[in-house]
Order: sequence, then C-alpha cells, then structure tokens
Amino acid sequence: LTMSRWWELVLDPEHPGRDARFVTAVERAVKETAAWAVREPRRAEAGFYYGVALGARGQWRVLHEEKLAAAREGKRVKEALDRALALDPTLQDAEFGTGMYRYYAGIVPSFMRWLQWIFSLPGGDRVDGLARMERASRGGQLVGAEADYQLHLIYLWYEGRIPDALAKIRHLQQRYPHNPHFQDAEATIHRRYRGDHRSALQVGERLLAMAAQGAVHEAALAAPRARLIIAQAHEALGQRDAARPHLAAILADTRSAPVDVVRLARQMDRASRPRS
Repeated sequence: LTMSRWWELVLDPEHPGRDARFVTAVERAVKETAAWAVREPRRAEAGFYYGVALGARGQWRVLHEEKLAAAREGKRVKEALDRALALDPTLQDAEFGTGMYRYYAGIVPSFMRWLQWIFSLPGGDRVDGLARMERASRGGQLVGAEADYQLHLIYLWYEGRIPDALAKIRHLQQRYPHNPHFQDAEATIHRRYRGDHRSALQVGERLLAMAAQGAVHEAALAAPRARLIIAQAHEALGQRDAARPHLAAILADTRSAPVDVVRLARQMDRASRPRS
C-alpha cells in the first residue's frame, strides 16, 4: 500500500490529498515494521522491511526538501539495513539501501559535510555505493525495480551516463507497462538530457494513446501529462500551433489533471499569447 501511494504521489506530486495519503501509509508502515523488528530481532527480513519503510519516508522528506530530517532518516535506514546484512549477508536487497547511502554520502559537497559531524554519520564511498546498488539491481529479489529507478536518476544527475539511464527506464517500461511514470521519465530524458524533442513527442503520443485505451494506471492523470509532453515537444520544435490544442485540453479540465501539469500548461499558454 505504501509504495502504491508513493507512485500516486509521483504522478501528481503537488496534490495535497495524495501527499497526505502517502504520509498516513508510510507512518503506519514504519510503526508496524519497527514493532516487527523488536519482536524478532534475529530475523533479517524484519530489519530489512523496517529499513525499507524508513527509506520510503526519507524519499518523501527529500521530495519536500527537508534536508536535515532526510539526513537523520538516512542514518537510521543504514543502521537497520546493516543489522539485516549482519544477520544474513546474502540479503542483496538490503545492499541496495546501504549502497545508496554510501553513494550519496560520498558525493555530498564539502560545504555540507558538517551534516556528517552533527549527526555522526558514517563516511561515504561513491564507487562502492554505486557498485552495491548495481549488484542489487541485478540480483535483488524485492528491490530490483526500485534499484533500477534510483540508478537511472544517479546516471542522469551525477554520472553523465545518459544511454544507461535510458536503458534502465526502458527496462522498467517492459516490466511495468501499466505505470505511466516510466513513459514520462523517458520523455524527460529525451527532452532535458538529449535535446531530442522528436523522440519526446513520440513518447508523449504513445502515452496519450495508452491512456485513451485504458492501458495505463491512473489514465485520468496520464492523459494530461502526455498532452503536456506533446505540447512541450511541439513548442521546442517551433510548432506552436500544434501545441495549443493540447494545452487547451489540459486547461479545459483542470480538476482531474495533475497540479504541476496545470501550472506548466498555464505558463505555456500565457507565454504563447500575442502581446498587446
């Protein structure tokens, strides 16, 4: 349920209702897995799921730019997963979380290293952290998909491995064809990192067709996002007239569209109007 709520939030990140539902779900998950870890302290699985629940809450804190709280959460995640690995060294799924911590702790800018001192955070290792996450991506039984998704972000933001990021997203599309976010992620790679607006346009048109056919979850959210992708691509290609109908369709039904999609569509619509 927690991860289902998370993907709802990813599809409509600025909607306050979705945010509140995720918080309720993740707090319940943290409480229940913490109690399980106390009841069965020698069971690696219990510690692993406690770490996963903390990690989900940490992602939410990052989304809301709660940097100090996210740093504290990261330390607790690492401690829980280290205990799980100590009980079961073959638990590759737990290695994903420890690798993610080590990677980000290894690339933190020098002006942020005071966080490690304040919270007594262990030092990081960029190379080892990335290797751990890649092992979990290949061999993890439970977090393989999450590892792929997080690795695609790391490849984009920090490693400059654009083709590898695109390959990860396309693999996720094959595994989870009904999740519209992976289509949106591919369009973002084409538009923002490759400057390939024609490929982004193709992805947007594909997503719009899938939404119309009911071939993706949350089709009511996916269709406006697909129209935004299409409008952005047309705008970048100098085809403003082709973008307008898609913007108009988004703005004609703002209640069902994602909040950020409506905001961006309004900005594009205002910018496209002739100045008096």
